[in-house]
Amino acid sequence: MTPEINRHTIFDISRKSRGDGSAQHELGRTMRLAITALFFCVSLWPSQIHAQPRGSELILAYPGAGGTSTIILAAQKWGFFSKNKLNVQTVLMRSSIANAALMAGEMSYFAGVGPASVSATLSGVPSRAVWVTSNRLTFELVANPIFKNVAELRSKKIGVVGLGGTNHVSLVMALEKSGVNPKNFVIISIPAEQSLQALETGHVDAFALSPPFLVQAQSKGFKTLSDIGALIEMPVGGMTVMVQKLRTAPDEVKRVIMALQQTKQAFLKNEEEAIAFFAGSQNMDRQTASKSYELLKKSFSANGVPTRTGMENIVKSIQTAGRFAGRNIAFEEIADAALAAEVARELGYRVE
Repeated sequence: MTPEINRHTIFDISRKSRGDGSAQHELGRTMRLAITALFFCVSLWPSQIHAQPRGSELILAYPGAGGTSTIILAAQKWGFFSKNKLNVQTVLMRSSIANAALMAGEMSYFAGVGPASVSATLSGVPSRAVWVTSNRLTFELVANPIFKNVAELRSKKIGVVGLGGTNHVSLVMALEKSGVNPKNFVIISIPAEQSLQALETGHVDAFALSPPFLVQAQSKGFKTLSDIGALIEMPVGGMTVMVQKLRTAPDEVKRVIMALQQTKQAFLKNEEEAIAFFAGSQNMDRQTASKSYELLKKSFSANGVPTRTGMENIVKSIQTAGRFAGRNIAFEEIADAALAAEVARELGYRVE
């Protein structure tokens, strides 16, 4: 039986830093475990992909089922990958594991542009941001209604989707802008799919969420204490690609970008179909799906081209956290906007 479109595999292999100079060894071990797990699981899926020539599938990892990753899932369900002659296997994978797989050359595409992906690039992963989904964050910090403001969360647990990623870094920056010290909170990583359960069981007291999980949490009575997107200007979502792939298969990369931009275009133009997709893929009622759609629609970048300002803001967020401080980082070190610009022009978008 062929897996359903929204079936996915989650990889979350964590490791503790031993501080004894064995970081490289541990990274290599993590990479081997991640890659072995990835291809073991993919090989067990009796899908139509394996009826095609060996090696013909393109593996695209994405960090979460909600928010901007919606475009990735919609591209597959609505057939935009196949329309662009792409045989895509999507896999849900934590950013840290995806970066290890990218570095090992086991895959070339990761659906994410943010602090985690840019940090990986600056740390030596030969990759570039080539396309962005949104130019405004949709994260909001929601909490149990017993908390009236962010300060009351002091010493409480706050959930984020991935430590070091856009969700985490933007939360820290928003807390600082609100006049509180992020170190006064306990920030823990939990998959977005488990956010409601974590909030309802009291495993966390608050969670930095984006649609559709944000809307679902609000419908359950959890209150927004901070609109992170209003405080922090930063792009979110998109596509990071290995430099080698850009050099050897630019046409393939362009077709991936074309499929995603066409999906986003369809998502914005076909409201009813987009809402129905939300409702079906996330198992939510129409009202919640409609609210999620409206929030995402406002955030989407029109042409998908990475901008210097947006990438500079990601770098600033990383350096504010103490990484790569004092280093002058050129746009070309972390992004390549050429193919996204070509796609945008072909689709009739204005490109500056």
